[in-house]
Amino acid sequence: ALRSGDRGWEAKSASTSMTNTSVSALPIEIDIDPLLKDIVFSEDLEQKKLVNRLYRDIYYNDPVCGSAVDMYATLPFSEFTFGGVTDKKARHVFAETIERLNCRTLMPHISTDHLVDGAYISSLLFNKTSKKFFDTMPHRSSDCKVDTLPFYGQDPIITAAITAETRALFGATDSKRIDNIRERLGSELVELLGNDAIELDPLSTVYIPRKVFTMEEGVSWYRRILPIWLIEKNLFRGTLVESSRRQRGILHLELGDGDQWEPTIADMEFVTELFMNADADPLGAIIATRMGVNTSEIRQGGDFWKVTDIWDSTSQFKMRALGISDSFLSGEANLATADNSMTLLIETIRTFRDMIT
Repeated sequence: ALRSGDRGWEAKSASTSMTNTSVSALPIEIDIDPLLKDIVFSEDLEQKKLVNRLYRDIYYNDPVCGSAVDMYATLPFSEFTFGGVTDKKARHVFAETIERLNCRTLMPHISTDHLVDGAYISSLLFNKTSKKFFDTMPHRSSDCKVDTLPFYGQDPIITAAITAETRALFGATDSKRIDNIRERLGSELVELLGNDAIELDPLSTVYIPRKVFTMEEGVSWYRRILPIWLIEKNLFRGTLVESSRRQRGILHLELGDGDQWEPTIADMEFVTELFMNADADPLGAIIATRMGVNTSEIRQGGDFWKVTDIWDSTSQFKMRALGISDSFLSGEANLATADNSMTLLIETIRTFRDMIT
């Protein structure tokens, strides 16, 4: 309430009619914790693996997010040429190594790991005898522990877990092909692969994180749409369950006229079976009943909250979060007939290509 006084208007605390309750004394509760705190913001390695599984689940099952990553991973890259090396022999060494490492086909896969997992991590395998890099050994980012150093110019310390399958493959597998790989790897590296985890050598490690802050490591491109995806995931599960239960409305039968006919349990079972058999007749059924049998359909097959009800709106949110447009994602935009000036999306893809390169 406000009252007039010598010093102007003064505010008085509002209160209810109850003497023991004051509205002004009620505390203000504001949730200041980060969104999805217990899901994303965790240092536990198993929790990080769970989150990475969610990101890959989005890639496999979401039509917007999966197509966006495929576009970013394949559109920027084409054939490449060598420059800056005049010596033909030296240039041949570079060309042979890049061909052996399959760099042309590897670039889209690097981009997919970079966008979905938030980082691409691999080790270049070097043969000390031939003094050549002969292969690449990728590591799942969820199997790697990344310790950030307090220096921007220093690579982090990466410890990669060696899976049980890899240890078993190089441990006791009797195969000529594995023997050849062991010979190319060298006894020192084969011995390291028998450990539970190894610290990666920064000189032979390819580490491409999707950094957003200076003191943080790779963040998935899907981080912003994770809250929307979790809502859709629950709705999808409910939609799947409901669709398997009921495809149409429920037929409600009312029997009895309240005066001359009071149906028994046997009467109800007989009429129910009559309608069920008629509904199963593919040629069109004819049924006959006495007066006092009324039919109505209740709870239609679509009378529940389905994931398709929100797909139109959530798709727009996802595309805004990812920075893409519907026309370009659907293929309506034609690069050949685009404006002379490159669009923002094309510039973004070009920057992405240069960064990966």
